Amino acid sequence: ILLLGTLQGLILSLMLLFSNKDKRQSKYFLTAFMFVLAYNSFGTFYWSAGLNVPWLAFFDGIFPYTFIFSVGSSFYLYIKTTIEPGKIPSRTIFRAYLPAIIDFAFRILLLVYAIFNKKGISLGVNARSIDAIYQPIAQVLMVMIFWAYLISAILRFRKQSTDMLQTTEASFAMEQNLASKWTKVLLIVMSIIALAWAITIFGSLLFNITGIGYFTPIEIILGIFVY
Repeated sequence: ILLLGTLQGLILSLMLLFSNKDKRQSKYFLTAFMFVLAYNSFGTFYWSAGLNVPWLAFFDGIFPYTFIFSVGSSFYLYIKTTIEPGKIPSRTIFRAYLPAIIDFAFRILLLVYAIFNKKGISLGVNARSIDAIYQPIAQVLMVMIFWAYLISAILRFRKQSTDMLQTTEASFAMEQNLASKWTKVLLIVMSIIALAWAITIFGSLLFNITGIGYFTPIEIILGIFVY
């Protein structure tokens, strides 16, 4: 299921990215959103199946959560460009992806610290210790940041729906009504997934659960969601 979800997400991402007829900005954010889900599914499939791909293990060891930090940003920007007219400026996009950028910068600094510290220890702290402290914090931050973007998307959708009811242009109202129905269903489904994700992460940290079986339900849910 995870492998099929990965392939489907990758195919959809590529089709969206190279769709020359579709010039809407929203397709790029949906591409990023689906690609992250595909990457997450493949990562879980990779370690649960016991595969050995050195370059992938190296990359995942350096940037374990950077892509995941961008999933909330991509989803929020997709919803925003779907329900609102106009193009989102680069500054807004940069701010939205700031959590992922900060995580990327931190991981690079940690890598540099590990490389130039031959013994791995400076001031009594080595890179592995820092990583061990950071990883559970990052898992909590990922969930909290995603929920923040999800709530922002819901609030923006509710405001846009209220404004749409006041419009007098029939053609515009019909187009927005179609987008509104799709977006409403998507927001409901993502809220359910976000709740399951929060339960999975906080449950694993509170009860110190590391077994593969505990994380299987949320991964299968994401695989089905991709379809």
